[in-house]
Amino acid sequence: MEKKLSIISHKKAKSLVEKTAAMIFRGCAIISVLAVVTITGYMIISGTPAIFKEGITGILFSTTWAPTAAHPQYGIAYVILTSIVGVFLAICIGVPIGLFTAINLAEIAPARLRKILKSEIEGEGIPDKGTPQGGLISPLLSLIVLNELDWWVSSQWETFTPNGVKEGNMKGSKGWLSYARKYTNLKDGYVVRYADDFKIMCRSYTDAQRYYHATIDFLKSRLKLDISPEKSKVVNLRKNSSDFLGFKIKVLPKGKTRYGYIAKTDMSDKAIKKVTAELKAKVINIRKHTTVGRINAYNMAVIGIQNYYCIATNIYNNLTDVNYALLPTFRTRLSCIRSTIPFAETPYEFQQKTVGIKKETKIITVGKMPLLPLTGVHHKHPINFSQDITSYTAKGREKIHKSVQCVETQKLRNVMKYRNPNESIEFNDNSISAYLVQQGNCYVMGNRLNAHQMKCIRKIPVGEGGTDKHTNIAFISEKIWRAVMTEDISETIRIMKKFDMDDKQRRRFNRLRENYGLLPIKKR
Repeated sequence: MEKKLSIISHKKAKSLVEKTAAMIFRGCAIISVLAVVTITGYMIISGTPAIFKEGITGILFSTTWAPTAAHPQYGIAYVILTSIVGVFLAICIGVPIGLFTAINLAEIAPARLRKILKSEIEGEGIPDKGTPQGGLISPLLSLIVLNELDWWVSSQWETFTPNGVKEGNMKGSKGWLSYARKYTNLKDGYVVRYADDFKIMCRSYTDAQRYYHATIDFLKSRLKLDISPEKSKVVNLRKNSSDFLGFKIKVLPKGKTRYGYIAKTDMSDKAIKKVTAELKAKVINIRKHTTVGRINAYNMAVIGIQNYYCIATNIYNNLTDVNYALLPTFRTRLSCIRSTIPFAETPYEFQQKTVGIKKETKIITVGKMPLLPLTGVHHKHPINFSQDITSYTAKGREKIHKSVQCVETQKLRNVMKYRNPNESIEFNDNSISAYLVQQGNCYVMGNRLNAHQMKCIRKIPVGEGGTDKHTNIAFISEKIWRAVMTEDISETIRIMKKFDMDDKQRRRFNRLRENYGLLPIKKR
């Protein structure tokens, strides 16, 4: 086997070269900054007397520049005008050249020249077609181009209306659907798409095969697009699973259901490997440089994984597998800096970020900062939303804005006028956001009140680690505020008797008291 030659023979030498280069570039950057600061300081010191002598208007609008004359003049009007004209000419020259260069590289230039000038993507090489993955324009282009595919699939069955029949008369009725399946050539199917990934769900193998070939033909003839043969195939979900957006989907029989089957969803094998590698890398980063930022980065990654994959029905078992795969990394990489504490002893804010963890469960901590457990997640049912909600139509925008019109304008103005002089600017500004989130309701009781009838407080006080973020700010009624803040248990109970609290309201009430170091009120 031919040995590859390299200037850098091994990793240690490579690391040394990289460190040396980094030090050189860092030194050059420091010198550049010092030079700029020095020049700026010299200009300010030298120019200040001229400013006081001539005035700002005299300098800006005078056209005579004679600093060394017997009577010095410092007019820079021509200098400013020359700079503006120069910039304008540069734009007029540079933009067309750049545009025509891009067109030439894309359409006219020979392949060898394009290969030299095109930038290489790490891990992918030099792209020869398409838009860069992860680019801002990629999802927009997919929405524009594949929107026609959505409507074409829909017209095959979902929105099809027979000739001579008014829309809505027959479509949707059981009789029409049964007739269409038996006596027409319509293909029974529905499309689900995200960007350029889509699935067409069909009732039968025959319909799936027809959709498969028809879709290939439509994409090729109409949109001039090719599909990936490796990723595109007909799958019987009753026998095999299919991957979609990081999920592995399969249909299992189950009695006493509407159709006799339910969907079982897992994280895909590729997603499990990716998540495991990502979290391992973050653990290694914590070991290299144990900082608050890197610990928070790990916790945020865990939250992101849980929030995305929580709609998988088997999510707990999937993340349990990932957790077992991470245990050796935790033992070897964090052995010297880690410790464990029961979940019940972790901060309240930390406990709110996870679910289903028992009080006695051991939580890994690094520098008194706990790491979120991977298995602290429950399955959530994906809730469908109105297809009319969109930012691109008047009707869709109306539905979006309707949900944020719960707070009257005058009440919001009263909140905006209120400023507590004893609090920070951040607290006063974020109190407006908190009021909107609560929709003008009391945080504990949930009833609608005016702003002057409520007190704005922190859920967790500053002394206990509370911040001025809007998530830590709450509006509660004055009576509830007195009951929360008083140390006299009998007075608190007396005030609470006026309110018929349910379990949720009582939990919020007691949580506030505990955050302020006061005893909770037990239900009698």
